[in-house]
Amino acid sequence: MIFKSIRLKNFRQYKNDLTIRFFEPDNQKNMTILIAANGVGKTTLLQAFRYCFYGKSSNYLNLPRSDELVNNTLVDSLKELETEDMVVEISFNHLNTDYIARRKVTYKKVKGTLREETNESFELLQLIEKEGYKPIKGTESSDKIRAILPEGLSQVFMFDGERMERNISDKSFSSELKESILGILDIKKYDKLIEVIGNQGRVNSLLGMLHSRKKTFTPEQKQVKENYDSLLSQKEEKKQDIENIKESLVEIKNREEASKEEQRSREETKDSSIKIEKLNNKRNECIEKIDSISREFIKESKTALIYKTLLQLKDKYDCFVQSGKDNISFFPYLHLDTIEYIQKSKICICGRHVDEHSNECSYLEELKKTALPLESSQHLNMIEQKFKQSAAYEHRMIELNTIRQNIRDQRNILQEINDSIYQEEQIVRDIEKRLGHFDQAKLDQIEIDKTNKNQELGAAQNELRLIENAINKLERKMSKIENNDEYNVKINHVIDIIVEVRDKLEKIKSVKEDEARYKLADYFNKSLKKTIHGNYSVEIDAKYHVKIIDNDTNKDVTNALNTGHNIVISLSFINALIETAKDMSGTINSKEKYGVIMDAALSNLDEKHIYKLCKNTLSNLDQLIFLSFKRQLRDEMFHGIYDNIGLSYKMDKTKNGEVYIETIENEALSEYIHMSEED
Repeated sequence: MIFKSIRLKNFRQYKNDLTIRFFEPDNQKNMTILIAANGVGKTTLLQAFRYCFYGKSSNYLNLPRSDELVNNTLVDSLKELETEDMVVEISFNHLNTDYIARRKVTYKKVKGTLREETNESFELLQLIEKEGYKPIKGTESSDKIRAILPEGLSQVFMFDGERMERNISDKSFSSELKESILGILDIKKYDKLIEVIGNQGRVNSLLGMLHSRKKTFTPEQKQVKENYDSLLSQKEEKKQDIENIKESLVEIKNREEASKEEQRSREETKDSSIKIEKLNNKRNECIEKIDSISREFIKESKTALIYKTLLQLKDKYDCFVQSGKDNISFFPYLHLDTIEYIQKSKICICGRHVDEHSNECSYLEELKKTALPLESSQHLNMIEQKFKQSAAYEHRMIELNTIRQNIRDQRNILQEINDSIYQEEQIVRDIEKRLGHFDQAKLDQIEIDKTNKNQELGAAQNELRLIENAINKLERKMSKIENNDEYNVKINHVIDIIVEVRDKLEKIKSVKEDEARYKLADYFNKSLKKTIHGNYSVEIDAKYHVKIIDNDTNKDVTNALNTGHNIVISLSFINALIETAKDMSGTINSKEKYGVIMDAALSNLDEKHIYKLCKNTLSNLDQLIFLSFKRQLRDEMFHGIYDNIGLSYKMDKTKNGEVYIETIENEALSEYIHMSEED
């Protein structure tokens, strides 16, 4: 079943006559994306699919009241006694044949309120070559749609994202999983037949009615039979009570395990808080170290820059100095101040007297022409020294590269510390979100409930033994009544045959369910390995209770799963259920393509899980109609599904509250997703 379009008129938020066309998958693309804010109508669109196929009486519609299906403003648009239709119409292709499924109710405004003018109607039209669309007659239309997609599979192919965040240990998850399996196998009919056959202790069942027709011939026999029948009825009621108590105990056990895990998790938050504190200290130390190394790097960089500049000017400086030496002999360490001191003191630095007008005095005057003041000489000497130091530029650059690499290493260490802090903080956030406020009274109540239920179970089992003992005492008398009359013997013979049929039905159902659970677990494990971070496997027992086992520790971690894990597991279950349906269903064709409508909540997933889910689950579905909001389509998800997107829509409401859609071209999709609402 590949969806082609849906038309909605006056269905909940969809007041206008609105048609949404879906991308029909090709070899590369399989997705239609509908983007809308909360409250616009994403979940309603999902419900519209279920409603169209199965009607308001469906167990899978999940609406509080049937009168909430019609648009709540329609009454204001109608005049008194005026009528209007509520319509949901879906066009789809199945096994290369086009169909239109249409469900309609006509409403009339009477005394200011809406009333159903006509009963809900459903028709299925089939496209016949050269004849156009022709309706399938009568109840055959409903039978046909249920043959194409069994009602029990509606929650698999029309998937509500709100279910994904629930822990799979919830009782409702087991119930829905059982419904899906029964829908896949199309064995609800077995349940119905087994229920109709019943047993002799249920007077409204076939066996009960046959047993009630056995004859008695004396008041004593009549009394024996009445007592026997009453005990049989009590036995069945007590057996059902015991089953209910056992189910309650399983639920209490799950609550107890969840509470124990909660206690362990709360201890884990303490451990995480200690780790975070230590990591913060390491982070501060690392930041200080980076700051210190960076200051050193800046200082050394400045020196290296000076050296580099000096090296660039060295040739010019040498030429300048040499040009001066070509004309005059310079004495670089002879200062003008020294010559003037000798002339003034008339004593040379060697100790000789320097007389005025002597040759020595003349030489000193000549030397004054090539000598520099002390300050200038010192500057020139410093320049010479700097030029000599600049020869170490390359060595300085090696040191700088070492410092730079040291900074990189420290930043990598800082990033690892920050990642570790984020992970520990995420653990704390997930635990606190999952656990909420700690309630010791809740733990105490679980223990009380467990004790009471065990006492109740013991009492019920004891009562059952007493009833069975009383039945055994009457068996011989009942045997005489039944075997001494040919009519009763015939009834017993029929009962034996029907019991044999019932036992065979139960065996067939049990074998099919076991096979389905095994295959489901196998497909689930294959899907899970591709999507979840960690080494997990699934176990599904006969009561459809699901356990997630951590293979590394061999521990049941079902109640320890965070929201992200539950989402991954739920999506993996969709994939596994679809594969199981194709493999085992008598109505689902293994070669046929099937579309999935998903109102998904993936915002609690990290980047790795989102990307894995996109690549290994969402992109591998035959067809996906994905209902989302902007923020959920963040980069890692957008990149994971972009190549598979065939059509994109923006859904919004007018000021009057009416839903409308606009097509978004694929080239503009990324820009739209990352555009803020203010923009």
